[in-house]
Amino acid sequence: FNNPAPGYHYFPAADFWVTTDPAYDGNPNEGRTRIWVSLTHSVEWMNETAVAASSWSEIMGASSRVDAQGAAFSVVTFGSALEFANEVSRRNGLAPVYDLSQIEWAPGTSAAAGTLQPASDREYLKIRINAPGGDIYQAQGYRLPTDAEFEARRIAGLRDQSFSVWASDRWTPVFEGGVDPQGPGLGVFRLTRSDKRDGMGRYLMKLSRMSLHESHPIGAGIRLVRTLPRQ
Repeated sequence: FNNPAPGYHYFPAADFWVTTDPAYDGNPNEGRTRIWVSLTHSVEWMNETAVAASSWSEIMGASSRVDAQGAAFSVVTFGSALEFANEVSRRNGLAPVYDLSQIEWAPGTSAAAGTLQPASDREYLKIRINAPGGDIYQAQGYRLPTDAEFEARRIAGLRDQSFSVWASDRWTPVFEGGVDPQGPGLGVFRLTRSDKRDGMGRYLMKLSRMSLHESHPIGAGIRLVRTLPRQ
């Protein structure tokens, strides 16, 4: 995981339009067929695909939930995903993005096993982002992508995960767009993204956009990105 290598993808800062799908009844974005987004930073996506089981074992140690070397690790709780991102940052000499020091974790759960869960829903409200003003786009370590960053990647034609992966944002049915958009600050459901199109895709984009409880014991997979320093 040291510095960009084959399989890493660089995305420059960009302005673009997100196209909604008005074909479904009850679309919260009805009347907004295009939503403008401006990402003012460049990012590096780690690896061509979602984090593989073999990569998880390398970084976090052996896990009983890893059943195939090289297979995507797709059963990770949100807390485990944050711990993984922090560990990848440390190994690359970067400050971890997520301060999880105040969270009380449920007994018997483990980040290494991919099962880490909070003692209660409210514990996740104690997460702090190690960046000025808590702005995740200004954090320098590896982190989960925002919904807008997933859209930039989709528009560039990179589609590879057939299962859900965690996003940085909490769930909201309406994508607001704008400059460096982020999801709402409160809520117990996190956004997950997938390259599959299903019924939940009606909420916004051409690809699947779903929600999952933060402390769900099964969870989703992981993609990581890193904001690159401004030149």
